[in-house]
Amino acid sequence: MSNLLTKSEKRRLKIIDYLDRKKEPMTLEEIANHANTTTKTLQADFKFFEEYWIDCFFIDITKTGGYRLYFRQNHNMMSLYKRIAQESPALQFMEELLFHPFLPITEWTKKLYLSESTLYRLVKQINENYTSLDFKVNTQGAYIDGKESHVRLLYGTFFEQVYDFYYWPFENIEKLGFIRLVKQMSNFLGRDLNDRLLYKISIASATTLLRAHQGFYIKGYYKSPNEDEIVKQLTLVEEKVKQVVKFPLPPNWQQEIARTVMFFDVGWDNEGEKKRIYQSAEDFVASLQKKLKLNLLPEYKQPLIERLVTIYTSYKSFPYFNDYLSSGNAIKTTRLSEQYRELYEEVSKELVLLEKKMIFPWHSQMAYRIFETILAEWRYLTIQLDHKKESVKILVVSSLGVSHAHSLKARIDTAFSFKAITQTYEKQIIDLLDEKEIFDEFDIVVINVCVPELLTEKEFHVDTMFSPRQLNELGMKIDQLQIKKELRK
Repeated sequence: MSNLLTKSEKRRLKIIDYLDRKKEPMTLEEIANHANTTTKTLQADFKFFEEYWIDCFFIDITKTGGYRLYFRQNHNMMSLYKRIAQESPALQFMEELLFHPFLPITEWTKKLYLSESTLYRLVKQINENYTSLDFKVNTQGAYIDGKESHVRLLYGTFFEQVYDFYYWPFENIEKLGFIRLVKQMSNFLGRDLNDRLLYKISIASATTLLRAHQGFYIKGYYKSPNEDEIVKQLTLVEEKVKQVVKFPLPPNWQQEIARTVMFFDVGWDNEGEKKRIYQSAEDFVASLQKKLKLNLLPEYKQPLIERLVTIYTSYKSFPYFNDYLSSGNAIKTTRLSEQYRELYEEVSKELVLLEKKMIFPWHSQMAYRIFETILAEWRYLTIQLDHKKESVKILVVSSLGVSHAHSLKARIDTAFSFKAITQTYEKQIIDLLDEKEIFDEFDIVVINVCVPELLTEKEFHVDTMFSPRQLNELGMKIDQLQIKKELRK
């Protein structure tokens, strides 16, 4: 999906992603080199950011001439990707094609305010991007053609990537009522879905009904063992479906949904395969427990195994779910893997072995998603991992007296109780000038004033009380030091 963005859009996203990941001031030359551009083009991009994206983030220039990025409240890298996507002509065209098929090209030029040559260029761009997916825009009446199950599932990924969570693009399908029906069906199948997966399946289900209503049906599909039971259950709720879907239900709509989105029991070649995957997931979790000496209560283990199996079945049904505008999993996992390095390394090793054994892309295609799933679903995992790390030692010094130093210490203890051991300096700063060797015992010195004689890379300056930004920066500094301590082991 990212291939549908323009060169300038890709470059600007690369610049912002680089600054966001660095977390420290970078020079113009360093940023330009990373983005494979000139400093002149980079300065032009900075002007663009100030004019069009100022509500999303700002770039601060430090006294030393470095550039540092700060996202505004409720904004992050993913929200920026979504914003660009919503302004992309190619992605706008893809969305409109779902809801308005069969319009002649001349009508699309008026609808999107594009020239005919630009529109044909977008069609070519989309078709080239989705060649492997068997997905294309047919210009004879302008509609989406290809393997129908893939078309439907692609839009589940499309709306998840392009819009905010729980965005609902279907004007003729009542949102909450429809999602509740999908939840009811997933519960019947014994699946306790998280909200993200429930939303994605609801989008794909709504797309299925819409596409079938437009005359697009699945052909030559292998019937799953549970299809008849799923169809039976869908038939029982048909009247409820009619209440939330504002267009006539297409013939055999139950089979279309069963064959598109109920992939939990679709795609198994046989019962032996199903048992083998469940056993592999169980062995994978048990191996992590043993190697990392982690606890996982039995009642919390099965939901984690179910999530891992769902990753397998969803990939097998639709092996193109990594066609992302941006890999949110990759962005999050890259940062989390630094924070939980030992866990990430063990997960990667196990997945590489599993991939070789089963000849299935457990590591090459699904590592990010699996790592995120483990962190999200393994109850109390991060607490166990934080307890295993070596604590950062912090000395708290205040020009306002010992009581104020204790107040700052209490704030640090509350925010970073598992990560830091704090101690207050019980004398005055004038005494500390004669005891500077005490700094050698600590990793960070939190102090509320700048004393030239005490300047050191260990110092961390705060206001009278921690601002939210300072507390966040201290947390990042603690994480970085813990990573360095792990690397030295």
